[in-house]
Amino acid sequence: MNTTTQHDIARIIDRYEERRAEREPRLRRFLENDGVDYLVIQHPPGDVWTRCNNVEQIYDSNMRYMADALEVDASDDLPFLEPWIGTGVYANAFGCKYIFRENDAPHV
Repeated sequence: MNTTTQHDIARIIDRYEERRAEREPRLRRFLENDGVDYLVIQHPPGDVWTRCNNVEQIYDSNMRYMADALEVDASDDLPFLEPWIGTGVYANAFGCKYIFRENDAPHV
């Protein structure tokens, strides 16, 4: 069952916009080779790559991970969503079997 409220999503969006404003200039400077020699990529522990056997599990784990990742101060990157649902069509298009294992990320 979905445990993320509209209020939670609004807070995640606001926090993402704050972090993007803080981090994007450094990311751009790194890409442009403008005085930034390295980036620190640090991710919090999470279950975004597990428990993805249905849309609700994927949604809930993505929202929890996004909220947690935005609170990591010692990181230069921006978190992103893992859209497990629908990605199997690409594997299937090339003849691969798409396997959902219980409490694990999908595999081809």
